Amino acid sequence: MRVATEWPHHRRRRTVVRLWPALLCTLFTVLAAHPAVAADGAAAPAPASQAALLADRLRADPVYVTDQMPRTVPRSTAPDFAALAARTGVPTYVLVLPGNGARTLLGAVHDRLGRDGLYVLVDAMGVADARAFGVRAPAADAQTVALYSLPYDAGPLRSFRTFVDVVGQGSDRAARLADDMRRRHGGGGKDVKALYLSKEDRAGQSFLTGVVLLGAPLSVLLTGAYVRRRRRGQRSDGRRVRLVEPAVAAALAAVVAVGAPQLFHQTTDSAALAPTHADLTARLDRVVTGLQHDPLYTDPESPQLLDGPRRQELHRRIGDFTPGPVYMAVVPLRSEDESAGDVTAFTTALHQRLRKDGVYVVADPLSGRIDLVNYGLPLDDRRLAFELPGTLSHEDYDHASEDHGLGQRLDGLMTFLDGTPRAAAQHSSRPDAAPAPLEDHALPPLYSGDFWPGLLVGALAAGLLLGLTAGGLRVARFVLRIRRTAAAQSPAAPSATWLRRTAAAELDALATEFGAGEPDDGVRKQVWDCLDAAMLLTDRAPDGRIGAAVTPADLAAAVVLARAGRAALRGERIGHCCTVNPLHGPGVTEEKDGTRRAWVCGSCRTLLRSAPHRIGPLRLRLPGKGGGVPYEKAPGPLPAVRRGLPQLIGKTREYVSVQSS
Repeated sequence: MRVATEWPHHRRRRTVVRLWPALLCTLFTVLAAHPAVAADGAAAPAPASQAALLADRLRADPVYVTDQMPRTVPRSTAPDFAALAARTGVPTYVLVLPGNGARTLLGAVHDRLGRDGLYVLVDAMGVADARAFGVRAPAADAQTVALYSLPYDAGPLRSFRTFVDVVGQGSDRAARLADDMRRRHGGGGKDVKALYLSKEDRAGQSFLTGVVLLGAPLSVLLTGAYVRRRRRGQRSDGRRVRLVEPAVAAALAAVVAVGAPQLFHQTTDSAALAPTHADLTARLDRVVTGLQHDPLYTDPESPQLLDGPRRQELHRRIGDFTPGPVYMAVVPLRSEDESAGDVTAFTTALHQRLRKDGVYVVADPLSGRIDLVNYGLPLDDRRLAFELPGTLSHEDYDHASEDHGLGQRLDGLMTFLDGTPRAAAQHSSRPDAAPAPLEDHALPPLYSGDFWPGLLVGALAAGLLLGLTAGGLRVARFVLRIRRTAAAQSPAAPSATWLRRTAAAELDALATEFGAGEPDDGVRKQVWDCLDAAMLLTDRAPDGRIGAAVTPADLAAAVVLARAGRAALRGERIGHCCTVNPLHGPGVTEEKDGTRRAWVCGSCRTLLRSAPHRIGPLRLRLPGKGGGVPYEKAPGPLPAVRRGLPQLIGKTREYVSVQSS
């Protein structure tokens, strides 16, 4: 009789079938928890492909935000991306990953997910790729608009928002917008103004604020006091007047102090949101957990560059390394991750969390760069730091290779470590070199940094302005004095009294200078001709007074002749006088004056060339009816001066002879 506990054949087979999945799971768990076992026996199982893992992530949630970019796109922004994705009107799957330039990733993810919809890949710069599978959505056109319509610092979330807005406008509208963007920006890149200031820009704002805050009020006080004290009469001002400048300066300082923060109101230098503590530690925790079970950790979100045999070989090399553990993390390092792209900061964080000394190796699957840091193993740190071959690190390897030759170079790295001389073991604890994560994008306060040097420069600028004001006022007074003197010597509308007084003074001066000098015969003749003609016109009495019947035109001609004679005594040869106003003196050149050419003085020449419409007020007009008579139409010999000084002398003698007869 058989024992009752002996199972029938069919029941035993059914029980084995039921237990088989549990046995497989148990075996997999043992292998994962004890990688050395896998290394000694069969090859360690290779991780799932990047596309397969991402498809699993999207199967659980149509929006997946990586934990590798917390400084730019924290994982806590996932609800914002999801809210935007819901507005496209079609099933939308969004992957937010570090940029790797893979143009086939979305297609591979779609094949493994098996769901139609709009697939969008977003990196740290914005929408990197977009594909529509089985749905009508202008993916390529929307991506083009998002690329060219936004500045480089717009950020991924704003870029995705623009992408969604264009998708929502339909295919026809999106195509027109994309064509317009390609025409405007496709040939030479984007020319859209940046949205955010840099820290250097904030330093400039702080400096400018300091300059204006102190320089402007101080300039009002100093310059106002100087101008007030330089006023004619030097009279003592009343108390109210003296209080005006301090009041204006105080008001100006208050306006600058209150208005500058309103004008320079930005507080961050990028569109990145402040990450939470969970955002900053998520990837570190993931990598540390992986390294606790396997010293070779490959980032599942990145391209898988190590196949099964290569992983098995690396496991063997790591296990045979006698100085101590080697931890390899095949993960990207970027400025937007928790370590700000600093390999020492990243390995220090891993070392502090694992609490195990060893050689920590970081291999970037996107760039191909390999770095290592030793924590406490008895190895020659100088050789590790300065003698690592460029073919192994990041300088001299074949960059054209799609996998960067990463597996072969990691194997070579283990050979390099095996050949590194041993040294005394030293416990190494390196401080975290990453910048403060929550302050990465915060601009310094406006009233800080270069604001204080700006105050000093503002004070110096106020002093410089005072000096310029003082110098400018002196120059202005000098120019006005010259103009007043010139206007007094040659007015455009002289009175009869002025003409009579000036003619007498000029004739007396000419007679005195002529009698005291010893000119040569040519000059003597010219001076005598001028003096004789002027005397004939003025009909001077024996007491030196000019006749009462002498007309203003004759008096003006006498002044011109007397001044020409005095100029000849000074060595000047005068053939023509200024035809705009003969009282100006010699004509130095011919210029176009209206429709004719005429001799003019230096001042009139400049004015005719620069602003001919302003020459009219300078033309000589003699006393008469209707506001004055142009000298060209005056009776007597004066109009002849337009043809030259000899013609004026000859016309004067002819005129006086006719008058005498």
